[in-house]
Amino acid sequence: MLCHRPSGLQLLSYFLTVLLFPVACFSSVSLAFPICTTCLIASYVFVYAQNIFLTFFDVSPDELVIRRKQGIKPVKFDPRRHSHVIERGFCNICQIHVKEKTKHCRRCNICVEVFDHHCIWLNNCIGKKNYRLFIVLLVSIVFLSSGATVLGFLQLLFWISDTEHMQEMSAQIFSLVIPLWVWLLASFASFASHLAIGAVTAHLLRFHIKLWKKGITTYRFIIDQRQKKTASRETISAQNEGSIERVLNEGHAVEKLGDEWRNAVLKFHNEHRRKLAKGMQPTAGEKLMPPAKDMNELEWDSDMEKEAKAFICDPTLPSVDFGVTYDSIDLSGSNFNISTRTRAVLKKWWNQAKKTDLSSDPIYDREKIREFGNMALAKNTRLACAYGSCADGGKLLCMYDQMPMPTHALYQKASVPAEICTACSVSTHCVDSLCSSRKPDGSITDKWRNAVLKFHNEHRRKLAKGMQPTAGAKLMPPAKDMNELKWDSDMEEEAKAFICDPTLPSVDFGVTYGRIDLDGSSSDIFARTRAVLNKWWNKAKKTDLSSDPIYDREKIREFGVMALAKNTRLACAYGSCADGGKLLCMYDQIPMLSHALVTQNELLYKKAVDGGEICTGCPTSAQCVNYLCQAK
Repeated sequence: MLCHRPSGLQLLSYFLTVLLFPVACFSSVSLAFPICTTCLIASYVFVYAQNIFLTFFDVSPDELVIRRKQGIKPVKFDPRRHSHVIERGFCNICQIHVKEKTKHCRRCNICVEVFDHHCIWLNNCIGKKNYRLFIVLLVSIVFLSSGATVLGFLQLLFWISDTEHMQEMSAQIFSLVIPLWVWLLASFASFASHLAIGAVTAHLLRFHIKLWKKGITTYRFIIDQRQKKTASRETISAQNEGSIERVLNEGHAVEKLGDEWRNAVLKFHNEHRRKLAKGMQPTAGEKLMPPAKDMNELEWDSDMEKEAKAFICDPTLPSVDFGVTYDSIDLSGSNFNISTRTRAVLKKWWNQAKKTDLSSDPIYDREKIREFGNMALAKNTRLACAYGSCADGGKLLCMYDQMPMPTHALYQKASVPAEICTACSVSTHCVDSLCSSRKPDGSITDKWRNAVLKFHNEHRRKLAKGMQPTAGAKLMPPAKDMNELKWDSDMEEEAKAFICDPTLPSVDFGVTYGRIDLDGSSSDIFARTRAVLNKWWNKAKKTDLSSDPIYDREKIREFGVMALAKNTRLACAYGSCADGGKLLCMYDQIPMLSHALVTQNELLYKKAVDGGEICTGCPTSAQCVNYLCQAK
């Protein structure tokens, strides 16, 4: 079965086979080895027949073959109805029941039982039905290449040693047809080419033998390796957490807030407000506070954050009409986790509810529950905090968009759990006991799309201008051919479909993938997305790319895909999976790794010697707009 249209590498394999066949046969025509040409011809015919057979081999499950004969075609995957392509042993595209270890190849658009990998040289999937045939093909190529290599070596050795028979034979035959140097060149080309092909194929065969001994597939091996690397990166990230940068602001040191810290503060507030709304908040006398009808989910406010930073050392200004909580925080030391110390202060404020009996009516008392009252006020919808060093030590200040009124209730009591969220405003809906203005996880807005696209093009423009920092306090070279990215709606549907399973080897798009916290609201999803994108892009600062921007999958995997000049289309999606929130971005091209025919990994872009060469590599169908190649 031919998957989709022929791929470039598939056509390349056919071309090499057709080219090497006459070269090998011609170089072997010699009276000293009369049987060699016949053996080579037979071997090439056998290998070529195997190649064609595997290319058109149908690996579809029997049920799918029957449905195809009945004229029933696969349906388009609907991510709104299904989280995964295959759920509970049923493929939502092929519309058939499948066995364990079956995967749906998106490129071939078929299910493959015991999926191993999608072979780019055959342009077909390798699975249970044809895996043994694939191994036979590898063995055949190794034997053919080994034989041709040995033959070429012996002929060259005989010629170099200038034996009487070889010299006489060559003079009688080859000098009458074509010059001797042509035969020598063909012999050397056959020897070198078959040696390279044999070595690479033998390495691949050895790899599959190791997998066979372990009882795993190539697909399983790839997933296991990526999971190990992800775990390693998360460990390093956890070890580095807590480092903070300081900037001066009107005579006192205000900390440069990180998105991780903002998310931690926001998550603390909403988790505890949710607990309160459910009627699970302890109060004095080992009692519980009543549940709430109208408890809003908080969102982070960037403008309010600026206010908090401005008043960090003077929070008592009467002109401030926000709710304010304020306390000391320990900022001493050089290596500490600021999120942990912040949570300790927030917990101290929240636990004021346990010292006053609020089980009957949650009435605000400024003297007893000042900080708790601000944090628990139901009508609050926006929040911002900041911390910094003042004359009398470290300070933490949080601001809320509403102020609790003395002797007024903090929220509307719910008599029974069924009344929770019943007083939410018409512009919100109930999300886990809180009145939320955000859309459900994975619901992507144009504002979010534009923010992601803007991030990519701004950073690609900075790279094209030669202003992208790299390791060693150096800069990456400018680019001749950096394309401007456009959002692709069809690719967005692909991203949504594979958000929880991004490791499919058959996906022929460039893919970047990482964790994202989705416990916040619709406004802070922008900050959280930017944090993940920044993490990916900043990998350029950890590897020296000042000389040649060569793709290295181990060191700059995500950055390499984001910065690849030939990319023109982009789409991202986020959503909740079994192990947490995920962000996945897809690009229309993949950086190429080295292989048998390419000695080094692909350059991410064409280097410009100076600023005058920027955009000179743009295709004729594009124009230079602010350092990027923009389609006309």
